[in-house]
Amino acid sequence: MPGSAALMQVAASGMLAEQFHMELLSENIANINTKGYKRTRVTFQEVLRALPQPSTGTTQGELGRLGGVIPAGTQRLFTQGALQSSSNPWDLAIDGNGFFAIGLADGSTAYTRDGSFQIDAEGQLVTADGHLLQPPIVVPNDTETVHVNPDGSVMIQRTGSAETEQIGTITLTRFANPAGLENIGHNLYQPTDSSGTPTDGQAGADGFGEIVGQAREESNVDLSEEMTEMIVAQRAYSLAMRAVQTTDQMLALANELRP
Repeated sequence: MPGSAALMQVAASGMLAEQFHMELLSENIANINTKGYKRTRVTFQEVLRALPQPSTGTTQGELGRLGGVIPAGTQRLFTQGALQSSSNPWDLAIDGNGFFAIGLADGSTAYTRDGSFQIDAEGQLVTADGHLLQPPIVVPNDTETVHVNPDGSVMIQRTGSAETEQIGTITLTRFANPAGLENIGHNLYQPTDSSGTPTDGQAGADGFGEIVGQAREESNVDLSEEMTEMIVAQRAYSLAMRAVQTTDQMLALANELRP
């Protein structure tokens, strides 16, 4: 029964699509406490299949088509996360548009919204994984206090000195379409043709966000929204599975009635 088999395929496509949806929702919920994490959503696309004619095996026209669904793609949502104050002077958050530029071990540059920085053995500002902030910021060993201004200028006060001095400026990078960035893991992204080329600039100027010192940007995942979507996905999966079971019962009944 070609028609019943096609119905089975349609229902199965719904199960597979919702399974993928559930995996993305689970990833969002798992990263609800990841600093600077941006939630991902999935978009679905209808798929039409031509039904074969039982007598000839050829396909019919528009009236002989049956639908299905596939995940068409995913989209990273770069909406602003809440800012949480911190006691670490090297915890930095971006309030508005922009990314921190990070130098990777292979010489390439990645970008992140996670400003949980620390000082390495050479006094350089690095990420939790040891990747250097770009352009580099080197903190003198005798630094007593530090303050990062909204424009990214890094001001320090040395031990025994009453004067403050600037040791560098943290710049930001923006993209025409941040949703087109490629996620390479560890809260890092790299440009693609879809994202556009990176544009560097000073924080607080020309459409760039400001840098907030002693603060961290929280994940933009809303637990209540993710749980609501998960309930909808679970129900859709259950309905698709019921359709598979019903079609299977129909096929079994047809086989029993066959002379």
